[in-house]
Amino acid sequence: MKKRSLGSPTVIAALALFAMLFGAGNLVFPIKLGMRTGATLPMGLAGFLTSAVGLPLLGLLGILLFDGNYEKFFSRLGPRAGHLIIALCMLILGPLVGIPRLITFAHTAVVYSGIVPGSVFTKIIPETSLVFSLLFIVLVFLAAYREKKLLTFLGVFMGSTLLIAILTTIIKGLLWAPTTPLSTLREPIAAFKKSFILGFGTLDMMAAIFFCSLMLTILTRTMRHELSLNVRQLVWTGFKSGLIALLLLSVIYVGMGYIGAYYAQGMHLDIYTLFAFISYNLFGTYGTAIMGGIVLMACFSPAVALSAVVAEYVQHRIFKNAVSYAFCLALVLLASVPAATSGFNTVLHLTKGSLTYIGYPVLIAITVCNIAYKLVGFKPIKIPVLLTLIAATASYFL
Repeated sequence: MKKRSLGSPTVIAALALFAMLFGAGNLVFPIKLGMRTGATLPMGLAGFLTSAVGLPLLGLLGILLFDGNYEKFFSRLGPRAGHLIIALCMLILGPLVGIPRLITFAHTAVVYSGIVPGSVFTKIIPETSLVFSLLFIVLVFLAAYREKKLLTFLGVFMGSTLLIAILTTIIKGLLWAPTTPLSTLREPIAAFKKSFILGFGTLDMMAAIFFCSLMLTILTRTMRHELSLNVRQLVWTGFKSGLIALLLLSVIYVGMGYIGAYYAQGMHLDIYTLFAFISYNLFGTYGTAIMGGIVLMACFSPAVALSAVVAEYVQHRIFKNAVSYAFCLALVLLASVPAATSGFNTVLHLTKGSLTYIGYPVLIAITVCNIAYKLVGFKPIKIPVLLTLIAATASYFL
């Protein structure tokens, strides 16, 4: 009876976490990886999976060792430093980068879904319209408004639908693929290195920490009677869900990597024009519309999760529970509109540079130190993190 009662929440939470983590970037980055590496794709996938799956797994383990409490997780750096890092993460995941990037990606999917079949796929990406941004955030608000229903909505509906659609695309693409991919990047070590850096761009380690915290919070509030769990059992359920979600991500990455290697060789196109081109090759006249729908789902689910995470933070930390969750949710979404309407290239640029090359290594150092602290009693954290910050900053500027 206990195993049966655990099964449904674990699967729902796994599909929900998969939907939270799987944004449009997770869909197109593996295609770009395949386009870059060609015949050296296995080494490229090894590098990409190390950063795009291995690091989120590290973040998942780290936050679960702190029972899903990200304030305790970051407070080992000191109260002020911890709160500062959490605030910066919320800005990045929320109105500054995360949500605006998803809005612009979704708008791009809509633009390309109307491409005339047979065109040269050189359509210029326009700036995201204010009307589209407002419509998108209204739909996100309606989906995230009932926080207790969030896991069910993301897991049962969005996660399963998205997974089926993507796997269908991959299977069709592999069945129709040419015999062998063309060789582009012939050096295996170079393929591994560039793909490893590309995996940083998903920002999934940061997302995994906060999404897992949200998932455990909702499980605690809504499924305690069904689970009848103590904290350790609840954390174990979260860990199993996380492993399933990351396994699903790995399968998608491998499949999309091969799609890119088979269909994207020799193309000098941006990643979204490339995505439209591949869609047309796979599905014909309606290909871009079908794939546009997949991208919209891949943008909508993480946007719902991100807005819920940041809204909870704003409600509890900024306003000290003086205002409602719905008010904070609306505030976070409206604050995301200026960045979203600033243009596709502007938002995409924010995910590169210092955020990737400095911020991510620091987050990795924090996570590793926290895991070592919980598992083997390794107490130092400030010095290792400071040294990582100095080294990453020097490497980035030099």
